[in-house]
Amino acid sequence: MSAPVGLRALVGLDGGATSAKACRVRLGAGGLLADGPPVEVVHVRRDGFEPEGHDGDAAAARERELAEAWLDGAARAVVGAAGSGAGVLLGVAMPGRKTADGRGIDWARHGPRIPDLLGDLERRLRAAGVELVAPARGLYSDGDCCGWGEHHAEGGLFGDVRNAWYAGGGTGLAEALQLDGRPLELDSLAGRVDRAWQLDWRDGATCEDALSLRGLNARAGGAVEQLADTPRGREVLLEAAGALADLAARRAREIQALGAGPLERFVVGQRLGQLLAAGRLEPMRAALADALAARGLPREGWLVLSRLREAPAIGAAARALAEREGGRA
Repeated sequence: MSAPVGLRALVGLDGGATSAKACRVRLGAGGLLADGPPVEVVHVRRDGFEPEGHDGDAAAARERELAEAWLDGAARAVVGAAGSGAGVLLGVAMPGRKTADGRGIDWARHGPRIPDLLGDLERRLRAAGVELVAPARGLYSDGDCCGWGEHHAEGGLFGDVRNAWYAGGGTGLAEALQLDGRPLELDSLAGRVDRAWQLDWRDGATCEDALSLRGLNARAGGAVEQLADTPRGREVLLEAAGALADLAARRAREIQALGAGPLERFVVGQRLGQLLAAGRLEPMRAALADALAARGLPREGWLVLSRLREAPAIGAAARALAEREGGRA
């Protein structure tokens, strides 16, 4: 990848249910790098909004309020990362099902519908003095962008293997796939590979519920990293170790069935990966090796933990840059 002529700032935006994070990204010797810490704007919590049920005037008002918070946070984060002026190339990663034109969200498990998200964001950026080199073509999947980030970032964990899977735990569970050395859009496997939020785990909960920080905190009755030494916290984390090993084994079988060869690496990232790497979820980390071995997977070196919290923002920037260059991955 190379920076287009006239480009002043390359920015990736990682939007989501909890906050908007924007990174200014630069080309390093070994790949893309976040040029400083991300600019994060945390959304004000809107209690009482349930994304599954939008009916009724009160629900619609809460949805509009939350959409405004998402848009305001996204614009502020991008302005903070890009600074004012022309020559900004922006890539945007967002969760949820995209509208037909790709520029909005028409359904999200953990957030509001925003049918013209990119149009509204671009108007806010212009009003703040940020001029894009071109309108964004569409929103990217936040999960897919995690894979693009791990592939293109300096030191990314997709960079030295052909087939890899990514599971990043935060509000939800972002997943990404690399096959034959190239990041793949998971939507291309619809009907062949179910997402974590579609997979039953137990008692009506999904695999995403078992492994997202939102789900772990709900079952632990508080911030799970602060409750890891309590009986309930340990119980939740031991269950999560089994759920993660089950997901890893399932993905290994699915990748093998696609005929692309073995799954060489399973990457755990985002907040879940950070907490495990830092030893904040020690009961889960200690149980993982045994859980993997019990399912016929390698105890060490196959499941790896990513500290690249900026993966989706870097991935969104990488995708925007690749499109600008003509679609190269």
